[in-house]
Amino acid sequence: MSIMEYPKVSIVVLNWNGAHYLQRTIASLAELDYRNKEIIVVDNGSNDESIVLLNKFSEVRVITNPKNFGYSRGKNTGVAQAAGEFVLLLDNDILVRDKAIIYKLLDYHRRLDSAGFICPVLIQSGSETTYFYKGPLGYSGVHRIKLIKNGILEKAGEQAYRTKFILGGNIFFKKEIWALLRGYDEDFPFNMDDYDISVRAHLYGFKNYMMINQPLNLHLGKTVVAEKKQLRWRYRYLLAGHLVSNLKNYRVVNFLIISFFALIRILLVTVKQAILSRDWSLLLTYPFSVCLFIARIPGTLRKRRIIQDHRVCSDYSLLSIKIKADI
Repeated sequence: MSIMEYPKVSIVVLNWNGAHYLQRTIASLAELDYRNKEIIVVDNGSNDESIVLLNKFSEVRVITNPKNFGYSRGKNTGVAQAAGEFVLLLDNDILVRDKAIIYKLLDYHRRLDSAGFICPVLIQSGSETTYFYKGPLGYSGVHRIKLIKNGILEKAGEQAYRTKFILGGNIFFKKEIWALLRGYDEDFPFNMDDYDISVRAHLYGFKNYMMINQPLNLHLGKTVVAEKKQLRWRYRYLLAGHLVSNLKNYRVVNFLIISFFALIRILLVTVKQAILSRDWSLLLTYPFSVCLFIARIPGTLRKRRIIQDHRVCSDYSLLSIKIKADI
């Protein structure tokens, strides 16, 4: 079969100061079996050796932003430049170990019902457990109170199953769907990405899936305590991002219920992080985030009208999706 008989797939990676990951992660993408592909790396104003390293890969097209435009805008830039019919959108610390993963993603996309986003399951490198799928609410389709062991996922076999939300570190989709959903919301530089677009995809009639393929993708990044300044910057957008997303996407009753629990949960998370980091000024980010949300209400309501006018599914049906409990 000739290369032109396979759809073109754009692999888009967002990078910021990730030189210590790129040698491994970009090399793994260049070695994928799928021939009709392009690799695009959007560099968000790195000040390390990222550009020097990326220029060593002849297969890679590098897009350089003059500064860090944030996660959402950075990824939107890469998808906008993609020439492929399909896009595999990755963080810079995702190591793809399955050389046939694109074939599998295309096959699942063809067979799954109304596929919007397909998210390959990740495991944490250098650890016996993976923290992405913890939580009684089954954020990504796996019901686990405790951290799930990597070995359980590695023995789960290859399968795909429905999920409420995706993890934005590695997602696969048809580019025209991204355009229809208008990509990630760029209102905030942080925390307006995977959760928000997951809900919007459902409302527009698409379904989100998790895919277990073997060998599983590795997340190389470590969960470390960020510098205090960076931590405060992140937490300024944490609550506001959730509230803006909820207001855009959910019916009023569901918005009030979900946001009530978000207010409590994020307050507790903020207090806990302030204690762990011994930075009491972190507590000020909570009221700041509330004020930021209030200031964005008029613009959010305009976006809400567009989303609600185009919705074909109820947010009640999203919340009622049964999570997978047999992994």
